[in-house]
Amino acid sequence: MKAIEVSDIYRGSCGEDFARCRFYADSAIGRDCMPLFIPDAPAPVGIDVCPAVMISRLGHTVQPKFAMKYAGGVGAVAVLRCADPDFDAMLPIIDSAITAGTWIPIDSLPEQIDFTASCDDDTVSAQFSVESLRFASFLEKISRRTTIKTGDFIIFPPFASFRPEKNRRLTVSVAGNSSLNIKIK
Repeated sequence: MKAIEVSDIYRGSCGEDFARCRFYADSAIGRDCMPLFIPDAPAPVGIDVCPAVMISRLGHTVQPKFAMKYAGGVGAVAVLRCADPDFDAMLPIIDSAITAGTWIPIDSLPEQIDFTASCDDDTVSAQFSVESLRFASFLEKISRRTTIKTGDFIIFPPFASFRPEKNRRLTVSVAGNSSLNIKIK
């Protein structure tokens, strides 16, 4: 399973469009049934809450018009960030740098999907569609270079950021369904 974080699409010097990505090792992906231990870092660590789409089938060189056939579910993921650039660069291989929760089946979701993230008293809401996330474009660019597999997921830019403190709880709902429930340690 791969976690692929995307930020933008850019034109390379060869004239071809590429997706700017950050790939996370499978050991860096934690589940929300486990506590999230904030790593010792040389600078403050934050948590970004991001919408994500889980891939439901194997594919290579997926054309945008077929992209939705590869979208199995939508959920939210928590991504650790660090203000120290050297430590932040190591996060893709640090245990539980990403926490994934429950995936809501794509066919049970409305076109506009409500996301609500809360960390104790702080609450942030946003609304996205799979189209507004540019899922088809990112999937096409990524699948040109690597085979996507069932269970891989694409992480989109964050809609909320929190400062993690011990014994706080981060919860995220997607279209009214619980997607993440993390105890911070």
